[in-house]
Amino acid sequence: MYSDSHKIRLRVAFFLLYVLCFVLGVRLFSLQILQGDAYRKKAKKVHSSIIRLLPRRGQITDRKGHQLAVTVEQYSLYASKKIDNPRAVSRQLGRILAKDPDELYQALSSARGFLWLKRQVSREVCNRVLALKIKNVSYLEEPKRFYPKKELASNLLGFTGLDNDGLEGVEYAFNKYIKGKGQRFLGKRDAKGRSILPPDYIFATSSTGADITLTIDENIQYLCEKELAWAVREFDALSGQVVVLNPDNGEVLAMAVRPTFNPNAYQRFPISDFRNRAITDIYEPGSSFKIVTAAAALEEGIVAPDELVDCGQGYMVLNNHVIDDFRAHGKITFQRVVEVSSNVGMVRIARILGENKVYEYARKFGFGEKTNIALAGESKGILREPEKWSGMSLGAVPIGQEVAVTTLQMAAAISVVANGGRLVRPYVVKEIIAAGGVPIRRDKPRVVRKVISEETAALLKQFLEGAVNNGTGHLARIPGYRVAGKTGTAQKVDPSNGGYFKDKYIMTFIGFAPLENPRIAVAICLDSPSRKKWAANTAAPLFARITKQVMAYLEVPLDVKLGRGAARDSKDLMKAAAVHSSGGKNSGNSLYPGDNFLMPDLTGLSMREVFKRLRPLELEVKFQGSGVVCEQIPAAGSQISPGSVSTVKFSNS
Repeated sequence: MYSDSHKIRLRVAFFLLYVLCFVLGVRLFSLQILQGDAYRKKAKKVHSSIIRLLPRRGQITDRKGHQLAVTVEQYSLYASKKIDNPRAVSRQLGRILAKDPDELYQALSSARGFLWLKRQVSREVCNRVLALKIKNVSYLEEPKRFYPKKELASNLLGFTGLDNDGLEGVEYAFNKYIKGKGQRFLGKRDAKGRSILPPDYIFATSSTGADITLTIDENIQYLCEKELAWAVREFDALSGQVVVLNPDNGEVLAMAVRPTFNPNAYQRFPISDFRNRAITDIYEPGSSFKIVTAAAALEEGIVAPDELVDCGQGYMVLNNHVIDDFRAHGKITFQRVVEVSSNVGMVRIARILGENKVYEYARKFGFGEKTNIALAGESKGILREPEKWSGMSLGAVPIGQEVAVTTLQMAAAISVVANGGRLVRPYVVKEIIAAGGVPIRRDKPRVVRKVISEETAALLKQFLEGAVNNGTGHLARIPGYRVAGKTGTAQKVDPSNGGYFKDKYIMTFIGFAPLENPRIAVAICLDSPSRKKWAANTAAPLFARITKQVMAYLEVPLDVKLGRGAARDSKDLMKAAAVHSSGGKNSGNSLYPGDNFLMPDLTGLSMREVFKRLRPLELEVKFQGSGVVCEQIPAAGSQISPGSVSTVKFSNS
């Protein structure tokens, strides 16, 4: 018989056992019922191994289907199971894969399942590894981005990173369309967390992203990049940009930037080379901005084209600041004010217009706002509201100071004049087509607003043609075409103190051709050329070099009658353009052999005609005799380059 104390101990023990069972039951209920899903997911994560394969990006082409960015197959090597004799294998693989044998040994000796040996190697490297016939070593085909034209349009296209995501340019802005969907497979992990490849696993193919067709023309892009590289080198500029638009619908035909980079090896270039300066970098445009003030004055009826404007002795004082011209012009017509780019004359007109009207038209032309070209990093520039202007602003903004713009904005602005008064949104993506051929998106021309009347645009065309033929833009003339344009030379802003550098300038030119039915509008910016001081002898000749080649490539009919020699030279240009476009022997290099031009036939021309014909070619010409041309050196059709010497002999007989 149990004693009372023994009974008490039994009751306590049973009570504690009961409490323990109750606590365990509650805990099991919590783990299995209340937290069951969470722990099952955690267990699956611990014991599962996810290996991701890269998606196949869609291609990017120019408007004619020429490939600019494609996906090529690369080969990724892996070990599916434990490797026998890992020390010897590590030495063999290390030599072929250019990897540290000791690191390979550590990885191979500890691996019991799936292990990447090296991803995205060439077919040659892959074959060399497979030739070793190492048990459990195999490969997968994986996509890699490749840019067949290397630097061409790289600042516009951008590039992709190691994970195949777009990091810059079109690749970044349209990544969701072009990337595609990657494939992944679910394996198992052993007790030590090592991946185990399922037996006889078949890797599924990743889906392909959408294809993108750009508005740019590969040939026009190449011409712009070639000539921009020449200008940056020739004038020792820090950087440069060229934008070519179809002024009627806003299509970007070319967007060239220097410095540039090779997207196939972007890691070797500084980050500053990646940005698309044509949409990111802002600067004071100087006199090329005067098209806004001139348009406002004509549209508002402030001044007539032939009305005299007193430009005085070449300077004026406004709020204790001197505004001056290159030389004194006295009283000249308003048209002549634009042609010779008189600061004094333009500021006098702007004072009649007033701050609000100058600001209103600057906004109408698209300044102070983004163009919405759908590329990341676009700047809206700087255009302050009139209430924030200083007492000097009315003497600065009308002539392109205290305002900052992008080269794309300038191209859109000059297009307003070219197309009869409409601000058209620039766009660079023509269409996006899914892998199955189904259109996802098609961009169409869009008019943002009506800026000026057709009558005002027609007058401005006349003014800007005069600026090329009789004013500051004379080196922008192109034989056979009527051209309109405006130069701009502005002191560069010093960001350290908000003032201006004394010896650094931004040089711009905006223009279009042909005059009456413009096919292209061009905006040019050169940053700090050190060998020339004015846009008239830097940006203007660059415009001429680009535009005459583009006119030939597009086979735009001449709108000015040429002499026999000039007409023959024009035909040579068109033949060369056809060779380049069709992929002939000069394709991919230039419209001319090397960077040269073809010497025109001058036979029978007068000295004045020869001078006009050769000046745009930037030759050093020596004249001998008088009358008409009887002999020329080099001969007609010979290759010549800018700066070379030509001798022209004349005879009266």
